[in-house]
Amino acid sequence: MPNVFLTVSIGAVLLYLATLGTGYVQQIGWLAAGTHMLVGFFMALLMVLLQCLIFGFFIGSGKSVKRVVEEYQLDAQWNAREKEFKNRLYPWLMIAIVAMMAAAIVGAGVAAGAIALWIHQVSVWAALGLNLVALWKSYQVIVENVHLIHDINQEVQKKISHGGITKKTSPATSTSSEITTSKPVQMGPLLHFIGLTLIALVVYMKVVMGQRNFPWIVPLILAGVCFGIGWWIQTKTKLK
Repeated sequence: MPNVFLTVSIGAVLLYLATLGTGYVQQIGWLAAGTHMLVGFFMALLMVLLQCLIFGFFIGSGKSVKRVVEEYQLDAQWNAREKEFKNRLYPWLMIAIVAMMAAAIVGAGVAAGAIALWIHQVSVWAALGLNLVALWKSYQVIVENVHLIHDINQEVQKKISHGGITKKTSPATSTSSEITTSKPVQMGPLLHFIGLTLIALVVYMKVVMGQRNFPWIVPLILAGVCFGIGWWIQTKTKLK
């Protein structure tokens, strides 16, 4: 999990830098007008989605730890440590998300001629710095969290092997004795999200930005493809 997250984070940062590059290249006339705005819109969504996925990871991890602690009557300090991870990380994630959204909104203002360009430049570099800090702290906390989960699993297995624990069971709890560090990616909902993002892009460009010449047909076709493939994957999954 940590290595996967680190790889994804590095890729996202490189894409962010490429997006910044499109802005400067467009200024000297080497790219068509609106290219940076289009790429920047997707980049902002990508960064916000990445930070939200980190939120989701720790929410799921916290629930799993709490469940196992209750089922196997472990020390409450495991829950306290998991909560401490969230307290350390969540403020940085929120700051990074707000900074990214602010940079995108200011960029729209620049395109509309309502905000000075230098304000957007400051905001995008500030957002990059804050997201770098948030991603690095996320990586550190994810590593600690994975070690915590391994320690809990070892304690559970040790107590079970020595017969020194009585497991509580209820219809609401799982019978698994271990916490997993990750879950398979649900491709259906992910494709649906991408489809909705493409539709949002068309609405943003045509209605908010007033770009009447924006080629809306391509994003809508891609959105339809994403919805279709996502529906097909979910249907196949249910039949298994």
